[in-house]
Amino acid sequence: MSFAFDDSQNLQAVTMTDSQMQETQGAWIGNAFGGLMGGVGGHYGYMASAVASGTYNRNAHLAAIGTGAVVGGINGYASTTGKNIKIR
Repeated sequence: MSFAFDDSQNLQAVTMTDSQMQETQGAWIGNAFGGLMGGVGGHYGYMASAVASGTYNRNAHLAAIGTGAVVGGINGYASTTGKNIKIR
């Protein structure tokens, strides 16, 4: 797959060192909490619009919750905003 990149670097998987494992331990927690809060936000956002419009659609409600959870899970919890993460 390295042919697809200009620098043609070796893209083989490497084993993480113990210090790298310690640095990244628990890093998923912010994303899990972001997903939870995104789902809750999607629920309340949809319910606010359902009350305002007087209509309710179960599939749209579930889509709002799912979309919020996915976006929140990808972006993570707000406490990780601005945090420098070393990826190499």
